[in-house]
Order: sequence, then C-alpha cells, then structure tokens
Amino acid sequence: MESGMSEILDAYAYASNGAPLQIYGDQAYGISDHLISPFAGATVTQEQPEWNKSMSQVRIVVEWCFKKVLQLFSALDFTPTQHCLLSPIGLQ
Repeated sequence: MESGMSEILDAYAYASNGAPLQIYGDQAYGISDHLISPFAGATVTQEQPEWNKSMSQVRIVVEWCFKKVLQLFSALDFTPTQHCLLSPIGLQ
C-alpha cells in the first residue's frame, strides 16, 4: 500500500500471544498476514460464502459509523471548499 500501512501493521499489529491482528478489506487489497478479504474464485467451499456474508454485514455497520461521523462533523467532508492558504483549515 502506498500509505505505508502494511509496514506499520507488520511492525505493531500483534496480539499478546504474537498472532497477527487483521483488517478486513475488499478484494482489491489482496491478502497478507494483517489483511484479509472475501473468499472468491472457483474453489470456494460451502462455508466461505456464509463467512463472506457475515463479514459483509459487519462491514456495512462500520460504514454507517463513518457516515455518522461525517454527519456530526460535516466540515470534514467539505474538501472542495478547503483551499490551502485561502481558508482556515488548521482551525477546522
């Protein structure tokens, strides 16, 4: 990832027993020790679509939380109106 998140996760994202902590993302991000995504392809087992469905439902709830944050703090979503040196971005 260009964000450097993979390196940060590799350095710090481990449970107390040493197991890697994982983030669930969409298929575009692939799979690593710290990143998991839905099962896909011709070799999907019977249990894997059910797992995909249950993870999708949790993901929707997380996206609702992001929506709520943007509703409560609407200034966070007004990037087209924020211009460096032309608006008080630091104060916002």
